[in-house]
Amino acid sequence: MGEFDELVQEFLEEARDIIDGLHQAIDSAKGQPGTSEPWAEIFRGVHTLKGAASMFQMTNEESLCHQLESQLAEIKSQPAPVDNVIILQIRKEIDRLEGMLFPKVEPENIEVSIESARTGEEFVRVPLGRINDTLSGVLEAFMIRNQIKHLVDRHRMLLEGANDFLREWEVLDTALRRTVGELERTTMSMRMVPIKGLFTRMGRIVEQYAHESGEPIDFHVAGEDTELDKKITDVLAEPLVHLIRNAMDHGIEESIVRRGLGKSPIGQIRLQANTVGNEILIEVKDDGKGIDAAHILQSAREKGLNVENISTEAEALDLIFTAGFSTSAQVTNVSGRGIGMDAVKAAIADLGGEIHLATKPGEGTTFRIQIPTGVSVVPVILVGIGDQTYAINTHDLAEARRFSVEEFKVSGHKQLLLYRDKFIPCFDLEQEFVCAKTRVFDVVRHEIPVCVVRQNNEYVAFCVSELFGNTELVLQSLPKASPDIPFLNGVSVLSDGRPIFVMSMGRLFELLRRGGIREGYQNAEAA
Repeated sequence: MGEFDELVQEFLEEARDIIDGLHQAIDSAKGQPGTSEPWAEIFRGVHTLKGAASMFQMTNEESLCHQLESQLAEIKSQPAPVDNVIILQIRKEIDRLEGMLFPKVEPENIEVSIESARTGEEFVRVPLGRINDTLSGVLEAFMIRNQIKHLVDRHRMLLEGANDFLREWEVLDTALRRTVGELERTTMSMRMVPIKGLFTRMGRIVEQYAHESGEPIDFHVAGEDTELDKKITDVLAEPLVHLIRNAMDHGIEESIVRRGLGKSPIGQIRLQANTVGNEILIEVKDDGKGIDAAHILQSAREKGLNVENISTEAEALDLIFTAGFSTSAQVTNVSGRGIGMDAVKAAIADLGGEIHLATKPGEGTTFRIQIPTGVSVVPVILVGIGDQTYAINTHDLAEARRFSVEEFKVSGHKQLLLYRDKFIPCFDLEQEFVCAKTRVFDVVRHEIPVCVVRQNNEYVAFCVSELFGNTELVLQSLPKASPDIPFLNGVSVLSDGRPIFVMSMGRLFELLRRGGIREGYQNAEAA
């Protein structure tokens, strides 16, 4: 099977999941207004299929998706419940699209082929569900090991006379920890796939755009062998497509303009990936016009967004990730309509990741994506905030320790901490989380426990009530029925059986920067 055939097969596998999701969303959309989430989900699914069909030159499928997208764009603006006749029409069109993508095959034409592996490794196709079940068993063993360790630690005083027992227990505990860790890594590796397939798809999008527009673009990739969880590649596809299309459509200037600016007439886009610790770093870089922070800020004001707390260029640039924000009034067939940078950020956040941008007007823009590799056992530090305990991934931290009260100062309404010879922003989480009348700073103490986080190449300090120490936790997704709390990455269980939330310090900082957790929510919803 050639590379192109493999890509088509990957697309069809993804398309099957999207079609199934569309049918489920239509069921949920009955009786709902066009502005509801089910209709937004249908729109996103059709938009994704349109882009992929275009990439693989499936003209008929692309045309049908385009018609559907136009219908759905009108439906999305309707605040009233959508008529059942229209719902039935949309259902029929999706059935038609499904038939085009997956034509029925007569039994006599079905062939079963067996392809021998010639790479020196033997392969067997295993349903992802079985791998997940195996991984769940491994993680359960990890939690049991933590509980046993907690039990022994709790009774260590009683066992001090049994030194031989304690020594043998520590040897066995170390061996068990190592074995469970190896099992987890091995099982996780079964779900890992090279990012090459995803990068190749992006290359075809650039190639197609260059052909249709007549504008030359060189596309460079690096780190194609980087591996990440299959479920992550599935979710990451659409955000990357959007970033690449935006770079081509809004970032890179036309060749005649580039010549006038003294640039090469050939635009450059670079896509690269690499692994750092337990994170995948992905960069999308272009050498186009860049983004003007002042223009972003002015556009935000014109749209009625609250920009009172925006004080730096980085904060102004981050406004492009606000829902509904756009500086371009023109809708094109390349970058599409209605699916903005807020959707890109939301998709990455759902993976427990973050996206940041760096730009220089006239020189280009770089989007940096950080995503956990999919490892389920994460190192954390436990912190107290009021009478609650939370976990923070140690990969988010630059440092966690106690600082002398003399290292803090107040500037206007802002609290600052002297860190590495520079004053950095400081937030009192006890006050933010529990609306306490007394703050961490109000308690008579000589030292204050602080977690310092590196955010957008700058440091930010978070004051907590207590630092409890480091441990490892099995990170699990929040239940679907749980409230939407954007600064929570997931949930876990401590060795003593208590549930605990794991915080995303990057997303927490964004809310606090907007004026506080509650005001941040309101600003996000208003946008």
